[in-house]
Amino acid sequence: MKYLNNYSKNQQIALAILSMILLGVGGSAAVDHQSRTAEEQIVEELEHFDQFAYKAEQEVNPFMQSVIKNPTEYNLRTANNRIIMRYESWAKRENGDNKELFQQYLGACGDVVDSMQAGEKSFQTNQKINEMNTLYTKLNPKKK
Repeated sequence: MKYLNNYSKNQQIALAILSMILLGVGGSAAVDHQSRTAEEQIVEELEHFDQFAYKAEQEVNPFMQSVIKNPTEYNLRTANNRIIMRYESWAKRENGDNKELFQQYLGACGDVVDSMQAGEKSFQTNQKINEMNTLYTKLNPKKK
């Protein structure tokens, strides 16, 4: 503070303004760097986004688990229609690394529904459920 006494009032004001400007530029540069880093992270996540794994996790698997828990004739018929009309037709239109695996998973879902509709023995149906779950785990390795 005693060094500022060597300057006139106008020089002190000019130094204060210059200091604020420099601090503001430095602060905004740090904020800009942080926001660019956040944007880069979002872009990277979008580049690695797997729409097939997401569809399996958010739609197909929860639906199939509810059908398995409550395998009424209506639920099984609805499951067959949904697998064919909604999920398989969607998968045909989309492209991505896990398209083939997703289609295999849908086939396994269909096998489970067919097994339940046919009234197969529980161990046969359970084998098909295990196959379906194995394919789901391959699509979503961090989900168990």
